[in-house]
Amino acid sequence: AANVVVAVAKSAGDADISVSGGGSLTFTVANWNTYQTVTVSGAEDADLANGTATISCTSSGATSKNLTATEADDDFTLTVGNGGNGSTTPSGAATVDGHNSPFAIAATANANYHLVNWTVTSGSAVFADATSAGTTVSATANAAVRANFAHDTAVLTMASNGMGSTTPAAGSSTVINTATATAITATPSAGNSFVNWSVTGNGCIASGSTPRP
Repeated sequence: AANVVVAVAKSAGDADISVSGGGSLTFTVANWNTYQTVTVSGAEDADLANGTATISCTSSGATSKNLTATEADDDFTLTVGNGGNGSTTPSGAATVDGHNSPFAIAATANANYHLVNWTVTSGSAVFADATSAGTTVSATANAAVRANFAHDTAVLTMASNGMGSTTPAAGSSTVINTATATAITATPSAGNSFVNWSVTGNGCIASGSTPRP
């Protein structure tokens, strides 16, 4: 009996799917009942869809047979955002290749703010270091993460020299936001007058010689 040659090729469907091995199969009287291997491959693409293609098996004098090959796309959407008062890289939604996980992310705080942490807002993801401005995030499916920023803080300690009082009170220490001006007042005692404010450390007085009305 003559050998039978079967051609295996993609006849329709997704351009990313191809027959990469076993495109021509020869069956003889010795191997007619032995399976032969056909390899179908799916290439990387820019979309998120699972593509399909028709694979046709044809041979002279025989009825063609078709089968459908479906690729499992490993791309997904990683969304990186922030709660305000800073920026991220990348920013917004991006299509990423699951094979490239983990992905580099970075947070930059605005002046007078700092990064508190990274959190996952949807999906599943794991940070290498959730408190580092520059870190990586691992994910295998659609996920959204957020950089959370907060005001820088400082301790304001009040003191007075002479007869009078202050608000906040002399001797007190208050945690303040460095991005927001903090009101302070000085009230001289009867028979005394306000001279000025002075600063020890890092600070700026809006008006150095205005007492409380």
